This record gives sequence, structure tokens and C-alpha cells, in this order.
Amino acid sequence: MKKALILLLLLVLSPRALAQAAPTSDEDLELRLALKKKFRSEAVNYSHKEFDALFLEFFQKTGPTNPTVLTKEEYYGYTVRIAWYSERMGMLYPKEKEAAKKSSAEWFNKRYSDYVASKNQKP
Repeated sequence: MKKALILLLLLVLSPRALAQAAPTSDEDLELRLALKKKFRSEAVNYSHKEFDALFLEFFQKTGPTNPTVLTKEEYYGYTVRIAWYSERMGMLYPKEKEAAKKSSAEWFNKRYSDYVASKNQKP
């Protein structure tokens, strides 16, 4: 039940990803693919507690109250690890496979340029 709630939380917290159209060119794809390969074994072996800590850390570092802007590698490091964990949940819970697959794709497809633009907006 907790795992299903986490998947639901992942979907709810990423509405911007739902609205994004697939770009025709992706200048960050190579970096994201390299990070995906680098973090695979780490992320799929996270415990629930480790994932919660990673997820919380990501939102604290990228939130509107934090003036620091992450580097591309830092930002994509978080999103790729969250995507891997989401994918793992789909493997562990077959009933949640489609939701996990969708969530994983949304996290993998988040754009650094969107993040930087959101940081530059004045509240």
C-alpha cells in the first residue's frame, strides 16, 4: 500500500512533466543516458527509506525557497535516480506497472532548462 502511495505521489508532484511535449531535439540526452547508466545499480537497490531521503532532498534543493541553482549533472542525477526507482516499483508491483512506467518516463524526461527558468521567475 505504501508503494502505491509513493507512485501516486510521484505522479501528483510531477504535473509539469505531463504537460511537456516531446522535444524534437534534446541537447541533454547524452548526459541523461550516461547518468542513467551510472546510477542504475545504486537507484534500483534503494530501500524505501533511502528513496524517501533522496526525494525529499531533491525537493528541498529545487524548491522555490532555495536560491541555489543545481548544475545540470546534479539536477539530472536526482531525476534519473527517481526515474530508476519508479521503474523498479513497476517490476516489484505488477499491478502498478503502467503507473510506474509513466512516472519513470516523466522523471527521465524532466528538462534542466525548465528547472532553471522556474528558478529565474520572481514570485
